[in-house]
Amino acid sequence: MNILLLIFLYIVWGTTYTAIVYALEGFEPFAMAGWRFLVAGLFFAPMTKLEHWKLKNSWPSIVGGIGLATGNALVVWSQTIMPSGLAALFIGSVPLWLILLDWLFYSKTKPHPLSMMGCFVGLIGLYLLSVQTGADLSLRTSAIALIATALFWSVGTLVIRNAKVQLTRRSALSVQLVYGGVFQQILAFFNGEAFFPKASALESAPLWAWIYLVVFGSILAMNAYNYLLTVTSPAIIGTYALANPVVALILGHLLFDEEIGASTILSGVLVLVGVALILASGRVRPLVPTKYMKSQ
Repeated sequence: MNILLLIFLYIVWGTTYTAIVYALEGFEPFAMAGWRFLVAGLFFAPMTKLEHWKLKNSWPSIVGGIGLATGNALVVWSQTIMPSGLAALFIGSVPLWLILLDWLFYSKTKPHPLSMMGCFVGLIGLYLLSVQTGADLSLRTSAIALIATALFWSVGTLVIRNAKVQLTRRSALSVQLVYGGVFQQILAFFNGEAFFPKASALESAPLWAWIYLVVFGSILAMNAYNYLLTVTSPAIIGTYALANPVVALILGHLLFDEEIGASTILSGVLVLVGVALILASGRVRPLVPTKYMKSQ
């Protein structure tokens, strides 16, 4: 079951980079991300008890949700500058951040050598692609934003996973998405974006892309992600960020004619090897489920 959910994340979140490209034809970046989170969060709201929204009960989900939302917003903004496949590759540093931050601040358990080796191999692959940005200032700025994305997402993930306050999984997810969506709309305001979508958002491609992001990218994938947080290690769940770029690169090439050269192929192979090593480390060392969220 867990491996099927991981594969689901590999595929769905890999395709969201392509969906974002289409959605940006009708939406402004931060506002689009904000509406995506808000609608998905409100979907789960009827399953949430009123007391779960009180600050004393929900603050870990709020902090974690804002971390996830910040990461997502920066991904969307970066894709106004950088090709979708290359953007996805920069997010591949998530497993390393998860492993290191979990080791330093939470588990205090030294990472398994296979996990570290997998991260190292995967990051070599990412580096080979990062040099393709060259001296272009806008691409470099986008690359820095994407590295920050990986850090914010990792912090949000670990805050949620290790919180002491217990909420049901869907309650926690609703709080994360709603507060995260509000934060993204605040970013949209300060970025001078319109609160409501552009008229072109009602055209078929942007609208269906946004619906896909809400239903598959947030409602289904975030639900799976939150469940996996309760039963897997940060190293294992972080492999989605290494696998997503492979999907994004293939779709970017097929749909947008984004170039895939020899270095890109080599990087993809290294990333997949990194994923395999990290997954293997989970088989060597038994996983300890978190006590954070209840199963329902």
